[in-house]
Amino acid sequence: MKLKINMIHVNIIYKDKNVLKEYLESREQEVLDMLMELYDQEEVMRSYLESERYEAAEEAARKAENATKVEMAREMIHGNELLEKIIRYSGLSREIVLELQKEELQMVT
Repeated sequence: MKLKINMIHVNIIYKDKNVLKEYLESREQEVLDMLMELYDQEEVMRSYLESERYEAAEEAARKAENATKVEMAREMIHGNELLEKIIRYSGLSREIVLELQKEELQMVT
């Protein structure tokens, strides 16, 4: 709403200074509609970019958290911790921990 008031104010200033006065007077609503459409497109794009950045940051955080969990599980595997303890403390699923154990065993042999 504030933007619309500002656009109306700009429109009035241009008319007062005779900048495109005839055009603005004859097509005032059309000019306002065009300005609002441009603003809406910019706002949509700004919102889209902000959501994309947020999603990318969330994804990066998830990957970092998962990498930390995997590293913790690997260290626990090297320390010969029990499977259930590794699952509980790492927060990884049984399948992932078993796969990590398998990978670590293959690396040793």
